[in-house]
Amino acid sequence: MPPMTFHNLLLNMYDAVKKILLRDCPKQAPLNEHGPDNCAQLHLLFSRPGTLFCAGEPIIVSVFNPDNIPIEVVVIKKNDGNKNTLVKTIAWTSNPVSLKLDFVVGDFQIVARELNPHNAVPIRSNSISMRIVEETEENLLLVEKNRVSEHKIQCAIQSSSNGVLTLHNPWITPGNSNFPAEGKWFPTSVWEGCTSLYNEEQNYYLDPQLYLINSIKQLIDKGFNFITWHQVLDNQVDHNQPNILLQFDVDAGNHSIYPLLDKLVELGVKATVMLHWRARHWYVYDFKDMDVKRFQNLESLGWAFGYHNNTLTNLIGYNKINKFGDELLSEATTAMSNEIEQLRKYLTIRTMTHHGGNVINYKVPIPVDANIVCVDRNFSPELWKLVSRSFSDGSFTARPTSLHSFVDSMLPEEKLIFMRCHPFKYGNYPKGVDAQQITESAADVPRADKLISRIQKGEVLNNIEKQTAWLSNRSESRGGVQLGYATLEKPLSSQFVSSHDFESKTKALRARRRPGFLRQYPWADGDPRVIWWRILATFCRGGEVLNVGAMPPEQKDETIAFLKPNSNLLEVDIDPGREPDIVADFCNPSRCVDTAFSCVLLNGLPYFSDPKAAVMNAMLYLQSGGSLLIGAAAASHPERGGLFRPTDRPIWRLGNKEKDGESLSLKTTLWSFDDESIDQLMSGWSGSWKAEFMSHYWFIVAEKSDNG
Repeated sequence: MPPMTFHNLLLNMYDAVKKILLRDCPKQAPLNEHGPDNCAQLHLLFSRPGTLFCAGEPIIVSVFNPDNIPIEVVVIKKNDGNKNTLVKTIAWTSNPVSLKLDFVVGDFQIVARELNPHNAVPIRSNSISMRIVEETEENLLLVEKNRVSEHKIQCAIQSSSNGVLTLHNPWITPGNSNFPAEGKWFPTSVWEGCTSLYNEEQNYYLDPQLYLINSIKQLIDKGFNFITWHQVLDNQVDHNQPNILLQFDVDAGNHSIYPLLDKLVELGVKATVMLHWRARHWYVYDFKDMDVKRFQNLESLGWAFGYHNNTLTNLIGYNKINKFGDELLSEATTAMSNEIEQLRKYLTIRTMTHHGGNVINYKVPIPVDANIVCVDRNFSPELWKLVSRSFSDGSFTARPTSLHSFVDSMLPEEKLIFMRCHPFKYGNYPKGVDAQQITESAADVPRADKLISRIQKGEVLNNIEKQTAWLSNRSESRGGVQLGYATLEKPLSSQFVSSHDFESKTKALRARRRPGFLRQYPWADGDPRVIWWRILATFCRGGEVLNVGAMPPEQKDETIAFLKPNSNLLEVDIDPGREPDIVADFCNPSRCVDTAFSCVLLNGLPYFSDPKAAVMNAMLYLQSGGSLLIGAAAASHPERGGLFRPTDRPIWRLGNKEKDGESLSLKTTLWSFDDESIDQLMSGWSGSWKAEFMSHYWFIVAEKSDNG
């Protein structure tokens, strides 16, 4: 098979992210939502899993700061009410930042902010929350459990360059949820357009509805006033006070909005609610089945209602989403006109949005005679001029941060902030009410090609199949930032031998690791070294094996332990201190051994002066049909990635080599790799290869063709 570009679903996320984040944006722009009209200049995240700490231990954070804005990292202790205490500030010089606090306990938040700001509203990052507890035997166990849980979540998802988390495995249950014991966590379907919020804290998973209500209460306590789009249109907004323009998009989960509406009315909150007239295919929705009188009562209280256009996705259904022309667009426009007219029989409809953000519905021409204002940012930029920043809990790539962190970071100086929420995400559902729980394993999901055939025959699909169809169409339906590293199939890990076969061996070897390494990877199955061992046990052939980049003498058994019994290991390294069988530079084209190997191991690719030369030389040393196994740190790694440390951990590109007189080292100039790096690395490979992104590392298994 030809070299693959990671299916159609390992999408080119990083180039899209960098085009948005690294464009020539105004230096003093505040942090906005991650989107094509904004520049998210700062983003803060914990470099290592876990939000619970024992008193006295260092807190390690990384800052995405592509413009190198002079900033400081601030730690604030959260006290009762609004009287918070400044605990520590530290000037940011490089990543990661180690915050060593005195032996304090309590709830804290951390934020990065601009030094010496020139504007009234300084640039500041999202805030991240943590809790520090006394070091007791019981608390040590709680801290470790929290870190394993957080690490599991990180392995279910992966982080883009500015910390936005994207789904990696849609079938995993977050480690800190109580599902299925208490049923509060509901792994919902991706295709709903209402994916559960993976980048949230534990309180969200325990009670999503209470989490949202508490966030609204916090805004009220901060003095924010809630307004609607109708008030904006009528110039009835007092810009001398801080305002929240709260918008609910009711995409699905009709039952979920009712208890939220009741609680918000009790709090005196007003909002704008965007409603479909009907929806088909991905989920079923009919406006007339909803509690219309409840909406009419809310309208009398000052709430506003608008139209949520999904006419094109309704017409297209499960088919390949970009296959439409002027005739279909005209049909969608007619449908939109009719639906707005129908909604106006019940409610005052003056505004509208397009369902799916930058997905295809925005292509439908808005009927001129509809007399309606589209309030999406790209359609009405004048209405957005006074909006200081935005939040959306919509798609994977829409959120700049968690809701809690966003609310924490709001400043009274910001006179107008937009918040888009989807009620479906905050419902405490009994089983089978608004969404079926997804419990099937990824291995049970049908292949996309068979699925498309079933769609074309008009067969009815179940939840898992709908989700698969949605993912398979994602690359064609979505513009802007692409969904990163989401796969229907796991090309490598789906073939892994059972970890139970060597669980005791893994445990014993991990026990030899430094505490700092185990702090980075507290969950064994998310440890890249353990993943490498599983790759060895699964894909490394018996016979003559060449390991390029020898382990230290005391760790050589780590490789041998996972090889086939009939294997013979030979090691090459440029460092004689590692006691390899052969001391040589593998990037040098001259041959250092004459043997043809059944398998070549390149797990230290970030350390090589010329990674491309190493891969090509490996091909020379392999027998026909032999295997090359590769491991490399990803660009998104918060401590070892080139996106967070662009000057001393460069992202490898074809032609990049170690500079003369400069040696690669653990602390400085290691390479990191993104998806484009992997494509370039494997270009010219004679044979097939597969790659998978796991725990902020790339792993590749390549097979040399018989005629290579």
